[in-house]
Amino acid sequence: MSMWFLLALAWLGEGRALFERNKFTEARVVLERTLRSEPGNHEARYWLGFTCLALADYETAILQFERIERKYSSDPEFLFAAAEAYTRRARQLSDLLSSRGESSARRHQHLAHRHLARGDTVNALTEFGMAHQSSPALKGLNEERAEILWELQRREEAVAAARMELTLNPNAFLSNLRLGQYLLMRKQSREALGPLLVAVRYRRYPEAHQLLAYAYEQLGQTAESQGVVQAGLKVFPAYAGLLEMRRTDIRAVAFEAGPELKDKPPALAALRAAAASDDSLFWLNESYGQRAGDLMNRLEQVAPQSARLAQAKGLSAEYDEDYAKAEEFYREALRLSPETSGLHFCLGHVLRRQGKDEEAAAELARDVQNHLALFERALIRVKGGEFAAAIPLLEDAVRLSPQFSEAQTELAKCYLQTNQSAKAVPLLEGVISGRRDHPTAHFLLSRAYRALNQPVPAQRELDIHRKLIQPK
Repeated sequence: MSMWFLLALAWLGEGRALFERNKFTEARVVLERTLRSEPGNHEARYWLGFTCLALADYETAILQFERIERKYSSDPEFLFAAAEAYTRRARQLSDLLSSRGESSARRHQHLAHRHLARGDTVNALTEFGMAHQSSPALKGLNEERAEILWELQRREEAVAAARMELTLNPNAFLSNLRLGQYLLMRKQSREALGPLLVAVRYRRYPEAHQLLAYAYEQLGQTAESQGVVQAGLKVFPAYAGLLEMRRTDIRAVAFEAGPELKDKPPALAALRAAAASDDSLFWLNESYGQRAGDLMNRLEQVAPQSARLAQAKGLSAEYDEDYAKAEEFYREALRLSPETSGLHFCLGHVLRRQGKDEEAAAELARDVQNHLALFERALIRVKGGEFAAAIPLLEDAVRLSPQFSEAQTELAKCYLQTNQSAKAVPLLEGVISGRRDHPTAHFLLSRAYRALNQPVPAQRELDIHRKLIQPK
């Protein structure tokens, strides 16, 4: 047994112990050292992912979890942690994208998706319209708008939008499907063949095969229709609509739609490399949201009655801004597993978002060494104007998580409110060194310098703040 192996083993034990004592910053240093000496140590990568998640470094947590997902694919704790990392990072990306200027088509498209998640089709259509106005050549916008209109039974408008999409992307799946369906409704079976032949190549919806078979049947080409039915049943063997159309008395003509078509989102590596662009923010958010959903589905298969599944559902409801539903899930998780770390914080957080401050404070106080719980307790104090009482809570949160910029910024505000401007300056300079485009930090730093009678740096920071908040 090599010396490096023994050292890595010792470091792993030390890192786990530090993690369990909520000393996440120290744990990260030790676990990263372990992986430098033994890159294939899955357990060290597992705990490093959990540590980065605790430190709110969600992107790094995701990168660690991606490398070991196959090994821990049946581990409920891993599945929950990975789903949480993707969900929370997706929300960060969502907030970044939502803060883009009015001219950003991807911002409007993303806001449309958020409206749709809440069932608000009216505002979703408005946002899609604004996205199209900002970037008429952006693929996908017309198709998404067409699908909403189709579901609202506004067929003519839906088809007009689908046709516009097809001028940009002739192989767009839903646009071809809806156009073919519409043409069949108008008894234009021959014209429907073209778009439906494209739609079946995606092998996504069995209805595409069914509609194409119906079009051939309407044209009197029964053998061709049965060929489509047989081809569809090879892909969707249990689909009732195709089974009902099958006829054993007809000799089918073999049907081959052509090579399968697939929608391919941009590669993650390329998106991460260009993470500052609107396109990358949009697609990373979409991808991470999908990954979180996939992991939650797997968690439901592995541990269907677990507290972690209830917690994951609570987190999903929380990010859909359905805080009452999230509260139900978090209470269920606590009923199933009262000792699970972090659950009291989760419940306290959604109680605070509902304005139930007293209940929230009681729950949050039960997570004594949780930097996020300390931060939330401080926010309740700040809301009540108790800035001095919020300071020790925020100082503890920053001590536990030195890179927690939101806590640093809030602490600086409290220092300014309690005439401790000198303490605010190094805090805000630290925030800005990690994120130079943080408008609030620049504004607060301007206030701090002005309180310290330093007008030149105060004006400089105010100018930077104004430039950052200007519409792009």
